Amino acid sequence: MLAALTVVASGITMGVGTAAGQSWWEDEVLQNLLPPCTIESMPSGGPCYERAFTDEGMAGDLHMSYAGPKDVKSGDVVSFYASSSAGEGGYQPAVPDVEVSSVTHHPPRGFEFMDATVFARKPGWYPEGSTHWALDSTVAVDPVTGNVTVTPLAGGWAVPKSREYHPNPDTTLFLSGDVTVHLRYRASGYGLDNPSGVTVTGTGVPASEGWLATGNTRVTPMGGTGSTGS
Repeated sequence: MLAALTVVASGITMGVGTAAGQSWWEDEVLQNLLPPCTIESMPSGGPCYERAFTDEGMAGDLHMSYAGPKDVKSGDVVSFYASSSAGEGGYQPAVPDVEVSSVTHHPPRGFEFMDATVFARKPGWYPEGSTHWALDSTVAVDPVTGNVTVTPLAGGWAVPKSREYHPNPDTTLFLSGDVTVHLRYRASGYGLDNPSGVTVTGTGVPASEGWLATGNTRVTPMGGTGSTGS
């Protein structure tokens, strides 16, 4: 599932315009100038327009990766992903213990919440590969703000980590796995600037000062082209 998430969330690495903080009008210019990023466009090596935003943030030992759509039509069913891992990422001599107690998603205004699922990934070395499994969760939707908080049924979700890896006799390395919350909404309304974000609580995770990671989703009328035009 996370292989698919990588494509959905970050797209092709040569894509242009994936930064969550980029203004809508800059993104609009790029969308009108560049072809969309696809798997088929990878061999060409040319610039392309990425239709998903990604953003990251750190809170103590927790690393949050947040992804969602940049451009949708009113009525579309869309997905957002909030993925918690431990430490700075990559190979680490030690992966800190991180437990996620809650993930709160602040959706674009007017989006109608549909459902949420949670899954974990434990990275594995060759030949066994990574393993994935679903996690039990409960969901609460704030009737005033529309914020969606996803929590474990009890305790917290421990972020998995790989077994030891020894590239040489004197070195021991680990990789962090992740706990990912997948949220689905039905887009509604119309607007160029629809910010969203995510906050998280957990063991060893300091309180977020504002949103830990953010994004922006434009909504165009149903039947539109997906571009607001000039």
